Amino acid sequence: MVEGEKSSGRGGYREGAGRKPGYESKLKKEPTRVVRLPVSIADTLDELLALRNDVNAMTQELKEQLEVIQRERDELQQWQETYKPQLLKLR
Repeated sequence: MVEGEKSSGRGGYREGAGRKPGYESKLKKEPTRVVRLPVSIADTLDELLALRNDVNAMTQELKEQLEVIQRERDELQQWQETYKPQLLKLR
């Protein structure tokens, strides 16, 4: 490049540019590998993975519902502890 010319800033090597190596899961970065499968097996694998995703989503939804039920149970127990003596006096 001639002195005084501006660089276009395009192309060439840049530190830190490009896709990072590996697959980042929730736990850690893992190396990847390519696997060749017959189409019939690949289709079945896609279906299994879709089912797994559905099960994971339903499991998460059930966990959230369970947390709500547990909170409501705790609130009911607290209410009973607070008002039970008063209710017993009314009898």
